[in-house]
Amino acid sequence: MRFLDWRRWLWPVAGLAVSLAWAAGATQGHARGRAAAAAAAALVTASVVPATLESLLAGVALLGVLPLAMVRPPLLAAVVVVVAVADRADRPTAQRLVSGAGAVLLAAGMAVTAIDGQGWSLVPSGRPAAALVLAGALAVLAGRSPLLLVPALLAGAAAVPVLPHPEATIAAVLAAVALAAFDRPGPAVAALGLAAAPLPAAFLLMAAGALCTVVPLPLALLGALPGAAALVGTLAVGRLSASAVALSAGLAVVTGILAWRVGEARPAPWTEDDAHPRRLPAAVLLFWLAVAPDTWRWAGRAPLTPYQRGAALALAAGVLSVLAAAAFEVVRRHRAPVA
Repeated sequence: MRFLDWRRWLWPVAGLAVSLAWAAGATQGHARGRAAAAAAAALVTASVVPATLESLLAGVALLGVLPLAMVRPPLLAAVVVVVAVADRADRPTAQRLVSGAGAVLLAAGMAVTAIDGQGWSLVPSGRPAAALVLAGALAVLAGRSPLLLVPALLAGAAAVPVLPHPEATIAAVLAAVALAAFDRPGPAVAALGLAAAPLPAAFLLMAAGALCTVVPLPLALLGALPGAAALVGTLAVGRLSASAVALSAGLAVVTGILAWRVGEARPAPWTEDDAHPRRLPAAVLLFWLAVAPDTWRWAGRAPLTPYQRGAALALAAGVLSVLAAAAFEVVRRHRAPVA
């Protein structure tokens, strides 16, 4: 069976090792950048199809450079532009152009910060630089370039708090609603996370949105539940403001649109590409996020202890149900009369 071909697993296992190594590093200093590096490695692994030696070498280079750029802002500014130019994914030309424009805006915003004397930093030096970065991040989300999603979200999350509220929040919420309406669930969840920055829920939503883009399963959206729960908990105890109202409305609308689309969608035929093991690192991170989000300390302290207990109980109940069904089937076949 081709599924058991060990050569198909070399690339996924390498990507998983790199992703988990960065995730382990996120428990120490520079946690947020290293966590972003883990997600970037997972998306690179899922996006690259190592069908030829050239594509494999390109994937190895990306797997080494792109995650490293998450903790090296000067490298990040250059890499996003290079990746946008070299991106030859199977997407419409318009989407590639939008992604490329977003990458240029991201690099321009970081360059403005450097020119202002604050060095190559993810935190913009002022509103003009922050506006460029946020516009670039939203453009990357609209262009659906998996390779650029994580650097765009990392830079955008640092830009939103610098911009005046609630304008930045409302802009990101409107982008999230538009992306959900155009059946782009992963980018929609990520845009909602941008709107919530710098709350802990923001980074959980952005992580889920980025990972959902490369895991072609409706169940992947379960990864957004911890971020949504954390956002609801934060808004419930916070003061009423225009930003809080926009976030509440955006969460409700995006959730409604995505739930409606999942309920109405017909199951698509499962293709060999959908089952490719290169999506394994992203699926592992999504499962970890959905079941144990309280361990993602790099995102900040979020009120997720009750959710995590419920998720653990639900997982245990699901496993027991599957085992019970399998045991019942074995007993039924054993007792069935032989013709």
